[in-house]
This record gives sequence, C-alpha cells and structure tokens, in this order.
Amino acid sequence: MSNTASKDEDEIPPPERPPSPPPHTTFAARGLHAPTFSAFRPRDIRFSHQQAMNHIAWSCDGRKLAAVGVDKIARVWATEKAVEMRSATTYPGGHSEDIDYVAWNPTHPELFCTSSQKDKRIVFWDGRLNLFDLSSDWICARTITVCDNAINALSFSHDGEFIAIANAGSYIDICATETGMPLHRVPALGPAPTVAWHPSKHVIAYCGQTKIREGGPPPSAWISLFGPGM
Repeated sequence: MSNTASKDEDEIPPPERPPSPPPHTTFAARGLHAPTFSAFRPRDIRFSHQQAMNHIAWSCDGRKLAAVGVDKIARVWATEKAVEMRSATTYPGGHSEDIDYVAWNPTHPELFCTSSQKDKRIVFWDGRLNLFDLSSDWICARTITVCDNAINALSFSHDGEFIAIANAGSYIDICATETGMPLHRVPALGPAPTVAWHPSKHVIAYCGQTKIREGGPPPSAWISLFGPGM
C-alpha cells in the first residue's frame, strides 16, 4: 500500500453542510456567539503504556477531570493547571481488575467513585486524599461489594446521598454513598446497560431488553421508572 493511500485513510472527512436553517434559529437571531471551533486543536495526553483508557468525567464544578482504564488506576487532573501525564494525581489500589467507569458526586467536587465489571467492585474516593492511609500506599477505605454481576453503569442521586447501580443481572441496586450499605434491590425486566437519577427527585430511570428465552416470545425493549409517585 502506498504512503499516499495510507495518508488519505487517516484524514478526517469534513462534515457535510446541511441546508440553511430558518432565520429565527440562527445564533445571530438568538443573540449567541458560537466559538470558532475550527481554530482549536486537541490537547492530547499520551501514556507510556499501551493499555486503553475506558472512561472520563468532569467534576461538578468543572475544575477536575478524572480518567480510568485497563491499568487499574484512577487519575485526576486539576484542569486550571497543565493537563499532562506527570501532573495527574493517581489513585491505585482500589481495584484488582480493569476500571470501566468513573462518576463524580453531583454536589461535592472532591468525591468520586469508580467501578469495574471484572472485579465487581465500586470504590469511593475522596480527593481531599481523608479516606486513605498514606503511611505507605493509597488504601481505599470504603467499597460496595453488594453486586453479584458485572457492573454496567452508576448514577448519583441529586443530593449525592444515594447511588444506583445497573448490572448484568435483572435488577438495580440502590446503596447509601456515605456508608456503602445496600438499601434496596429494584427488580428489572432484564439487565440494564444504564441508570439515571432524576435531577431533583429520588426517582431513577433505567432501560434495556428482555432476555432471549428458548421457545419464548422474542425479546422486547423496555424503559422503567422507580421512586415515589411512580
């Protein structure tokens, strides 16, 4: 294969220009000024290892960025400073397998949690480094081990008091974030790949597809709500 052909394959094609929008929907008509995105360039952080990064999330105040991956380590950057490999605060020791997901507390910019499908753990971290024994290594002080299956997704309630856990089983677990204690197991029509708390109520929404059963009806999609008034 020629170098020219290889270069053409790596180039990102420009987006197709859509038809002109109605005048009342334009930025100018609405008094908005869109950033000149074409003037920006990505700021890449390259890692010395070849293991993939799996998930990334901003803190509730937007000042910190967390990333997790196959190397079993959570990393946090203060985005007001230089975002580069050596400036990350690392949080090892909480997981024994790949980390799949990271979620920040919606009301506290220092609290976050990570989850792993393989080791079936949810680990809570406190960036104010008071949940750890610093004598030798970072040691996690609180974990949730209620899950019996691989974890698919996490969601904090609007007040940060509860966490909902979607997994490969036909249920959603609700736990208290301060103690890690399980509070309720919500039955589901099948495994849920995602779960989300309402932004101001103690109500969760989750969805999925019913399991395929030999000789049974074909699988069907579903969405469920659970909480007061539902």
